[in-house]
Amino acid sequence: MPFEFYSNLQRRIRAYLPRHMQTVGDFHFYCFISSSLFFLTILSPWMGWLGLTPVSWATGLGAAACGLLGYLRLRGLALTAASQWYQATLIVMILFSAWQMGGLASAAMVWLGIVPLLPWFTMSRRWTFAWLMLAFN
Repeated sequence: MPFEFYSNLQRRIRAYLPRHMQTVGDFHFYCFISSSLFFLTILSPWMGWLGLTPVSWATGLGAAACGLLGYLRLRGLALTAASQWYQATLIVMILFSAWQMGGLASAAMVWLGIVPLLPWFTMSRRWTFAWLMLAFN
């Protein structure tokens, strides 16, 4: 079942991408972007309902930034640049949310563990290590 789901998802994403963007890196980039868009869009009103208005705005702006990066990648932005901007957006949003929700003891700090995942799939080991060091320092 999971393999079939993954294959169907890959086929559907490739149907929308131009021929030169049908690489494994682009597939992973768009998987990360689409999941970020989905979850941040759900998370933003929920944070507002909880009374965390600044965090709600940050997650909403993060979702908008993810959508913009996906669009810019379709319009010709290099995969490395798009991944770097995505990573920067993600780490700033996580750190801002943690700052608003209690600092180092905040539950938002757990999300720093996902920061080095996208470079692992789309860029080199050096970029993965750099983002890992940035996230955990």
